[in-house]
Amino acid sequence: MPVDNTHFLPRVGKLPAHLDPTRSELAFEERMFPKLDKEMKSESVQDRQRALKSLTDLAHNQEKAYQLFQLGLLETVGIILKDSDDLCREFATEIFSVLCSHNVGRQASLKFIPQLAELFSDSNVTTRRNVHKTLYFSSELVLGVCEIIKSNLVPTFIQLLTSEDDIVRCWIIQTLHKCLRFSADEALENSGLETLKSLLKSENETIVEFALRSIAEITVPSPGKILANGDDELTGLLVGVIRDSKVAQLRSGAACALASISMTTEGKIKSVTTGALEPLCAMLSDKESEPRLMALTALSICAEVPKGRNYLLTRLDDIKLHVAAKEPLVAEAATECLNVIQWIP
Repeated sequence: MPVDNTHFLPRVGKLPAHLDPTRSELAFEERMFPKLDKEMKSESVQDRQRALKSLTDLAHNQEKAYQLFQLGLLETVGIILKDSDDLCREFATEIFSVLCSHNVGRQASLKFIPQLAELFSDSNVTTRRNVHKTLYFSSELVLGVCEIIKSNLVPTFIQLLTSEDDIVRCWIIQTLHKCLRFSADEALENSGLETLKSLLKSENETIVEFALRSIAEITVPSPGKILANGDDELTGLLVGVIRDSKVAQLRSGAACALASISMTTEGKIKSVTTGALEPLCAMLSDKESEPRLMALTALSICAEVPKGRNYLLTRLDDIKLHVAAKEPLVAEAATECLNVIQWIP
């Protein structure tokens, strides 16, 4: 019987590091990164572009991205953010946007937020998109949010939401949403609520969703509630989304925003008289849990005024169905809602 010697044949492709006694790949990378760093510092635009393009490809690999940080190449990329060449700046911001998709990249990139912010008015829309994508990923960290606020970018975000293209605005509104938990007052002082309200008419669902969620955040402080309740259109716009939208996330966001501005007595009365109760009750039949949870929360708040309680006493059976919901938060919210409606002084 012939002996099978195929397992002795050399394999095609890269050897695992522990089976590569020459450590050729590691040696290559140790030479490659300094070479790229040198090319990025070259006076030749073509050299800089070529090196940045190579580094962009490498940045997608977490292990190589870590080497990039360790060897100090990110400092060089940061310098290129001010490069006179349009394509070099675009590649540099793309590297940051790729790196910040990794947690280690977010940490390493935080100190470059002020330099990235200087490119908000760059003539290249791709560069601006990369910048705001980077800031969005950075805002996944509390430290990133703090650095964004420290750099006084919240007022600038609000201004850019009225002028940028939809792709850029999608990144901005999501970043702003995270920042509002820490800087709602600053946003209110810079026409934040008015800007968010104007975005509710956008045809982009992501922009509308996070505008709604941002309205919920910006109206957490009392000044936000006062401003929202003094607006003649806002409550009606929110009720319209709850009633007419076929997108669960939009209905949830609108109900959350309505609950926030209805915490005051004036807000409760306004929500009830604007016709919020019936569409909120209709949300209780939603297949997804978040719309049901947000609807129950808003109904509990509106039930604290007589007109709201009187209407909801006729809808007790609809609410009782959710006391045994498989989602604990929904079940708890339904129980609380029933307690509020049936409360006897």
